[in-house]
Amino acid sequence: MFAKVRERFPQAGDYSLITSSDAHYLKEIAAVVTLAKMAEPTFEELKKVLAGEEGRAIVEQTVR
Repeated sequence: MFAKVRERFPQAGDYSLITSSDAHYLKEIAAVVTLAKMAEPTFEELKKVLAGEEGRAIVEQTVR
């Protein structure tokens, strides 16, 4: 799955990819990919993304 994400979003580079799921059925697991603009893969940066602080943001959310 991550290879496809990196192919589709080359700007992700070597950044860590985070996945989670609120799926109710097995086929729904990993059905959404979220790309976030972060300075580094840390919890502090993730908090800034979620709050929209200092230019951090969700760049794209894709449903496959």
